[in-house]
Amino acid sequence: MPNKYTRILGSRTYRNYSYETLKQAIDEVRQKKLSYREAYNKYGISTATISRKINKKNVKKHGGQNVLTSLEEKCIVDAILYASDWSYPFEKNDLKNLVKSYLDRAGENLKPFKNNLPGEIWYKNFIDRHNTALKTRLGENIKRSRAVVSRTVVNEYFDNLEISLSGIPPQNIINYDETNFVDDPDRIKVLVRKTSKHAENIMDSSKSATSVMFSVDAAGSMLPLYVVYKSTQLWDSWTTGGPDKCRYNRTKSGWSDQSIFEDWFITVVIPHFRQMEGKKVVIGDNLASHMSINIIQLCKENNIKFLFLPPNSTHLTQPLDVPCFRPIKIPWRKVLKAYKRAMRGPIPKEIFPRLLKKTLEKLSGLKQQENNPIDREKVLKRLPIEDLDSINSSASIIIPEALHDIFKETRFGKVGEKVSKRKKYNIKAGCSLKKENCDKKNEENVLIDDEGMLIVDEVEINNIKEEAILSSNKVPMVSIKYQLKKGKVNLFF
Repeated sequence: MPNKYTRILGSRTYRNYSYETLKQAIDEVRQKKLSYREAYNKYGISTATISRKINKKNVKKHGGQNVLTSLEEKCIVDAILYASDWSYPFEKNDLKNLVKSYLDRAGENLKPFKNNLPGEIWYKNFIDRHNTALKTRLGENIKRSRAVVSRTVVNEYFDNLEISLSGIPPQNIINYDETNFVDDPDRIKVLVRKTSKHAENIMDSSKSATSVMFSVDAAGSMLPLYVVYKSTQLWDSWTTGGPDKCRYNRTKSGWSDQSIFEDWFITVVIPHFRQMEGKKVVIGDNLASHMSINIIQLCKENNIKFLFLPPNSTHLTQPLDVPCFRPIKIPWRKVLKAYKRAMRGPIPKEIFPRLLKKTLEKLSGLKQQENNPIDREKVLKRLPIEDLDSINSSASIIIPEALHDIFKETRFGKVGEKVSKRKKYNIKAGCSLKKENCDKKNEENVLIDDEGMLIVDEVEINNIKEEAILSSNKVPMVSIKYQLKKGKVNLFF
């Protein structure tokens, strides 16, 4: 396929209008609101062009035509979007192989493609033609434990959440989450010499991070922050110059444990709820290390209810992730970069409170409506549609039902799949086991010789049992395993 055509300056002009303008001109001529000449004067589109479009003559674009039809390309786009919804997005080669597989199954052999496999230029032009639907981005890897969160799990969670939050005012609902402020301003785009291979930017960074607990009520008000340092001691210089009413603590790991969470609950949540009347709700992750008997007793005394997010679903159901943490991390990197420009080395703990305060001052405030914990549709949009009949019908031309089942099984796992129980073989150290007759069922007694072979002959087994009983003068249990060793049998009880 030739390169994309570049118009030569001074050559004949073709289309100097948008498709929307052309469509509007055609509609007005068809409705007899304008004549051909009036449409030309108003939109600058020649009368011959409008006439051809209305009569559907010579409607193809000028120059070379696409290898695939518009319907085929639309089906491929739908297939790509469908695979992306299941978190198995296509790479460049995947798209090329999909087109090749489609053409091979259709029995076509297109000359522009070598062996029906598209080239680099076709791929680039395909992405440009469908830039309103497709975009290349760096993939974000998520664990399979997070991928198993289905629409059913999310719907059940929101059904229970709506019942639990019924009649509770927004200011009585608190959502909490913990995030890390890393000592790395991240990479930025810089201007360098065109021939340079490496764009080096001198800026110190480290892997250290400081944990901060955020809590926001459903009305949009932020509670005092709770900073947790990674240290065994807490110094006074680490607590100066920070945000108003901010609290500070430390742990050996740098993350909240049961004692830290209990202190946060007593010093931040309880004082906030004492001003409120009626039922109160606290929403957060379901880490068992956060709960304690003291917290449960305080909840009973203050009419507080804990609502936990579904396991492995905080990236979907945690309201603070996108509307709160993302707007904070962007100015944090800018503040950190300005500090790194002037200073060297990692951030000292006595400097962190001041940088955190500067970061919060750069924020114009959190959007109140985005802190609503009940936003079912926003979460469901990020999950794949499990029913093949409800997706775009054109995608079914490229994606058969079998492929839909593969996506579903790979993401959620097999339903009812059970792990078989293991059976231990007693063999001597240094001996190997040959996999023969190992799958025999309902065997309660197993004999293994020096070569690692299973003895399955019942007569031989009975003889060895009798010799073992006579030599040991003991009555073996029904499930005892024996091992043959140089003509002798060792009993294992």
